[in-house]
Amino acid sequence: FRKVYLLGGGFAAGLLLAFGLAFVCNGIDGAINGPSQLAEVLNRAPLAVLPESPAGPKGMPEGEEFLARAISVLSEIDQLQKQHRPAVVAFGGVGQGAGVSTIARMAAEVMGQAGALKIELFRFQADPSLPALGTVTPTGASSSGVAIVDASAPVLATAGMIEEQVRRFVASSTADLIILDVEAALPAAQQLGAFRASQSTLLVAESGRTQRSGLLRLMASFADAGVVAGGVILNKQKRIWGQLP
Repeated sequence: FRKVYLLGGGFAAGLLLAFGLAFVCNGIDGAINGPSQLAEVLNRAPLAVLPESPAGPKGMPEGEEFLARAISVLSEIDQLQKQHRPAVVAFGGVGQGAGVSTIARMAAEVMGQAGALKIELFRFQADPSLPALGTVTPTGASSSGVAIVDASAPVLATAGMIEEQVRRFVASSTADLIILDVEAALPAAQQLGAFRASQSTLLVAESGRTQRSGLLRLMASFADAGVVAGGVILNKQKRIWGQLP
């Protein structure tokens, strides 16, 4: 019985040690699992916390929920467009799959529904089948009147080349507000070039997946490159008892 007791105690101690190490490691790095953890990393609250999925048929429609949850994001954009003509706001992701394109589109649509601004949604993607960045023109419009532009970049384009071409596009645009949707699949240097051409870059982090170290590295690269970070949006946050934390 003494051997069984000792074996059982050793097994329990091993489990406790494993859980303790996992907890410590998660505190050092690990995924960001909620707005409080994001605030610890950034020393500031997230601009917005958006749910993993819309409220559903009995809740608010997608656009209305975005408006309610992301009022700080829209306020940031509104302040910029009052100071600049055109105002250029970039959305970027901390890794792929964070939902950047969805959020950029919703921001453009909600701002466009007011009807007071001429808005262009510039979708900068890692798709060689799209028109080259230096030759693009609006190719369509959304239901709210937002002009949509799709573009790709040469594989070997540098950050400086991308920044110059985006600035040329901005200079030729007649829009009041240009929203850059910068795909995370693009090379990091090309993303930075697009971000540098904006007055503010809003980052999208994915709850439960974005790593603390990855976010800190990206913020450090922003500081080195002179990119203005307007804040971080925490996306795909799981609901707890139907509510966001």
